[in-house]
Amino acid sequence: MITIKPLTIMAVKPTPPVELWVDIPDEYYMQGNVNRSITVNLNGMPSTSDLGYFTMIFDAKIYGGTGGQARIIVENSNNNPLSELNRSTIWPMTHHFYISSEGPDFMDTYYNHYLTWTTDPDATQYVHQSRMGYNTPLWDNNTYGKLKCICDRSNYTCYLYINDVYLGTMTGFTNDLLTWNVIYLYSDQSRSYEIAAVKNIKVAGFATLDGARVWEG
Repeated sequence: MITIKPLTIMAVKPTPPVELWVDIPDEYYMQGNVNRSITVNLNGMPSTSDLGYFTMIFDAKIYGGTGGQARIIVENSNNNPLSELNRSTIWPMTHHFYISSEGPDFMDTYYNHYLTWTTDPDATQYVHQSRMGYNTPLWDNNTYGKLKCICDRSNYTCYLYINDVYLGTMTGFTNDLLTWNVIYLYSDQSRSYEIAAVKNIKVAGFATLDGARVWEG
């Protein structure tokens, strides 16, 4: 009698980063009536690297209330974030009272006309276009969501996951995204219900795109 052994399926382990650049577990919480803006320095981000890809992971929440707006902007510290919102070098997120019934926009295209969003064909049910940009029911108002952004430095392309679901790509950037070294939190009108916050920030460099995409921090 021939005995057939059951097939054992091995789990694929996430690829460890070639270099871990940023590891900031602290929470940075901006509430308009207390502090209108906070700059979170991504200490450890290199100015140069031979690695072609990096992954940025952080928890974020944002809320503009019923009459205001709050923002989260990933950028370079040399930028003036508010006077230069329409740039090809930043990743802007926002929540405006126009979309108070929807979640925060993970990419703002109302102010930024450089960036282009392309939804993955398998994620159309998870991505909605709003008056201000693009949002997802996976990320609620004033609630932490896990954002994972994989950056392809040579193609200036970002692959975005929210709460472990792959949503699509951000394109239109014109510089090396390695220059991102701060996350800027801002309240438009200094009101108590204008809230933006981030925590558990990690950034790591990878030699391959596949390695960058499977890393979970």
